[in-house]
Order: sequence, then C-alpha cells, then structure tokens
Amino acid sequence: VEIDITDLEIGDSIHVSDLLETESRITTDAGVTIVSVLQPRLTVEEEEEAAAEALAEAEGLPLEGEEGAEAPAEGAEGDEASAEGGDGE
Repeated sequence: VEIDITDLEIGDSIHVSDLLETESRITTDAGVTIVSVLQPRLTVEEEEEAAAEALAEAEGLPLEGEEGAEAPAEGAEGDEASAEGGDGE
C-alpha cells in the first residue's frame, strides 16, 4: 500500500481507517496511526551549533564565547620577545 503524504501538514495524521477505502484487506485496528507529521525538535541551525560544540569538545578547543576563544591580539609576537627579556632589536 502506498500513501501520499505530500499534502500533510504539522499535526496531521493518517490512520488505518483512512485506508479502508482501498481494495486491500486490512487486519489491523482501524484506530491505529500509520503516519503523523510532527514539528521538528531542532532546526538546522541548532543542529549545526550542536555539531560544532561536540567537535570543539572532542578536539579540546574552546567554544565561541568561552575564555581563550578570542584570536591573539596584534603584536602578540612582540610581546613574546619582551617576555623573554629581549627588546626586539
């Protein structure tokens, strides 16, 4: 049995009773739901954020907005020379 679900919207369902018009013999209770259209739990953007967080955690990288996540400030190399006692000359 093929069921066309292209016109279904969120909250719509198809039950066995909706198929009783077909020529097939159905032995299941007429109240059984065959398909339900539900609202997505996550949007694509939320899924991408969750995947990025999982990847960062797996690689031990700081997440955006966490301490250490900022890019190094300009002149950071010069700061290293100063810390080593050199005056950059």
